Amino acid sequence: MSTSSRISRSTSSWTAKQNKSFEKALALYPKDTRDRWKNVAKAVGGKTAEEVQKHYENLVEDIVHVESGKVPFPRDEDTPDRRKSVAQAVEGNTAEQVPGHGVFRMEDIVHRKSGQAPFPMYEDTPDRRKNVAKDVGGKYGVFNFGNRCIGGIADEKSMPADEDAVQVTTEEDKTSPEPLMERLFLYCSLFPSGYEFKKDELVQMWISEGLIVGEKPGETMEDIGIAYFNTLEATGFLVQSRWDFKVDFDSVISVPMYSFGNFFYKVNSVKCSSSENESSRARYFRAVDGKLDGALESKTQHLSLTYEDIDDITFGVLQKFKNLRTLLLLSGRGSSMNRVHGNLFLSLSFLRTLNLSRTLICRLPGSIGDVRPLRYLDVSYTPITRLPESIGSLDKLQTLKLRGCKQLSQLPKSMHRLTAVRHIDLDVIRQLDFMPAYLGNLSDLQTLSAFLVGRDDGRRIRELKNLNHLKGVLQIFRLENVLSKADAEEANLPNKKYLQRLDLRWTDLMIENKKLQEDVLNSLRPHSGLRELQILFYNGTKLPAWLSHPSFADLMVVTLYKCTNCELLPSIGKLPTLKFLSIVEMNAVKVIDQTFFRNTDDPIDQELQAFPKLEILEVDIMLSLKEWKEVREGDLPSLLKLTVESCPELVTIPSLSILKSLKQLEFRHCPKLSSLDHSGLPTSLESLIIRDCPQLKDWCYKEGDQDLGQHSSCA
Repeated sequence: MSTSSRISRSTSSWTAKQNKSFEKALALYPKDTRDRWKNVAKAVGGKTAEEVQKHYENLVEDIVHVESGKVPFPRDEDTPDRRKSVAQAVEGNTAEQVPGHGVFRMEDIVHRKSGQAPFPMYEDTPDRRKNVAKDVGGKYGVFNFGNRCIGGIADEKSMPADEDAVQVTTEEDKTSPEPLMERLFLYCSLFPSGYEFKKDELVQMWISEGLIVGEKPGETMEDIGIAYFNTLEATGFLVQSRWDFKVDFDSVISVPMYSFGNFFYKVNSVKCSSSENESSRARYFRAVDGKLDGALESKTQHLSLTYEDIDDITFGVLQKFKNLRTLLLLSGRGSSMNRVHGNLFLSLSFLRTLNLSRTLICRLPGSIGDVRPLRYLDVSYTPITRLPESIGSLDKLQTLKLRGCKQLSQLPKSMHRLTAVRHIDLDVIRQLDFMPAYLGNLSDLQTLSAFLVGRDDGRRIRELKNLNHLKGVLQIFRLENVLSKADAEEANLPNKKYLQRLDLRWTDLMIENKKLQEDVLNSLRPHSGLRELQILFYNGTKLPAWLSHPSFADLMVVTLYKCTNCELLPSIGKLPTLKFLSIVEMNAVKVIDQTFFRNTDDPIDQELQAFPKLEILEVDIMLSLKEWKEVREGDLPSLLKLTVESCPELVTIPSLSILKSLKQLEFRHCPKLSSLDHSGLPTSLESLIIRDCPQLKDWCYKEGDQDLGQHSSCA
């Protein structure tokens, strides 16, 4: 089908009112919303979910045609004739379908194409382009495709004069001639060819340099920076390099492995060289092999130095770059740099960003505390053994990276003075012996992988009270040190609405007051938008009622590990989006019955389908489990994999033939399990594995190929 006929057919039946409702619905129901297109269709009215999804895909395709040059973008003034010519350029549209500057509000489409922000919800008013410019972060409300201004990257001289043009101001706007998006990309020119970086790493550097400033409710500087990053990626300035396959214990399990957090990126060197000019080369300097020849000491503000070693002479030269705001010491292969001269920091009084990662330094000089403007400090993957107490003087520090510092076991006592810090990136559990005191002062903190609860003042769980900006993963360890229910309530977990995963963990083999542990766990109810929950080494006799509440509409992963005194499984069949459930070493449980699937005392629950979205169920090391009773018709409709392992007393399991989606079934180390239900196995089954279940193995051979199929394995 031609471009003309496709666009005409996809838009001609859409009224202006429907398009306006469509934009608002996209903002209201972002990308990860369940049944997104059904909701959008309902909001638009008169369209099916398939039609609105296709409409969206067509709009994205239109912008691809414009970017690729297949459809020229006219450079006329914004007049009725201009709209008509633009409409003709994309074929099959009327001038009324081209509001303001842009085809199908092209500037919105570019922003949406970045993958993060929704279409702005603004009316067609004179201020609309100002608002879009603020949202998108471009220099102008007009996205001039004819001059290849994508996301704001353009030569200012080629931009049309426009009363509505709005510059998005940052801290450096008064001293930098380039538009914002160009400066963001110029900053990447510091990276040598092939250098790999993570998305959050670059965004945090941008923020430290004042390239991203200002926040509004529900949108942080990091969110804004990610939107800019996505625009640079969508337009080919930044490219994905490879996936990071290393194990990250602080990751969110339910997020796909190939999410942005697991990608390394690199700069497109071709576009990087074309974006540089004399002015930028003076301020941004990349020194290869430690050679600073050509760098202007008085003008260079951002410097990267690739080296194998840095001698005293080089340190002496670096001290002359007194206007440096960025210093990236990027170790080459076989680097032997093991120290930093204290005099260096006495000279670099304007430094904001310092990267010493993967060097061999064992300590930082105390003079680091004199670099008061410092906002970003990376000493990750170094053998550093301690940080100086003077680091507490860095009252503007926003990011502190310490991951992979295996010799570091404690943080400075002065950490509580870093009130501007937003990211403390380290493996708390595997690196620290205890938390620094009074961490609760850091109310802007977003990244903290874990909190080790202590009993001393300043290290108790109440320090979490005001840390309501924490994002991603939070693991709370050593919960046996929580002294009272009131102490647990002060942690204020319901207000930590940006957490995706929460681990609640006691110390293994700790014998404590069971009633106190029950009260503590009852008081640690998280916010209802949580996606993952793990409860580990809990010694109470029952799990909290909140765990079964259907208000946890986004909870996808639940792990119950070594809750050894619990005799009953929680009634969590009502959780509407639960996909993965792992139950390990709940050794007091003897029976799995209908209380696991639903509240048997609630008549309404009796009519509900249990575990509607559960795909993987693991039952492992249940030493007292003897019976798994019935599964009702309609329960577990989405179950793909069932694993039952190390249940030495288990003798009966329910009929599995009603599990219409089951593809993989495994039984391991269940010596008393003698057979499966007479009704046979589900026809959907693709794999049956039986290991160390002698009686079940005999039954397996007797049944032969009648029910087990060709994909069974018995041993």
